[in-house]
Amino acid sequence: MRLRSLEFRAYAVAEGLPEGLQRQEEVLELLAGFGFRVSPECRTCPDVEAAGGKLEKARQLEVAVIDREGLEALLRGEGEE
Repeated sequence: MRLRSLEFRAYAVAEGLPEGLQRQEEVLELLAGFGFRVSPECRTCPDVEAAGGKLEKARQLEVAVIDREGLEALLRGEGEE
C-alpha cells in the first residue's frame, strides 16, 4: 500500500536545544538550517488577539494530523475509503 501524500515538517526539538534560543521562530530557523522542512504557514504574532485570528484561519485549512497509532493503522490498510 502506498500513502497518497505524507510529508514530515519539523516543529520542535525534544532534547539538546542550543542555549540562547528564546522563541519558536528561532527553533524553526535552526531546523530549516539543518535541512528539515518546516511549515511555511508558521507566523509570529505580536499579541494574543492576532494569534486568535491566525488560529481561526488555521482551523479552516484542510489538514490531517495523525499520531503514531493512526499512521500504523493506515499502513495496515485500516480506515481506507
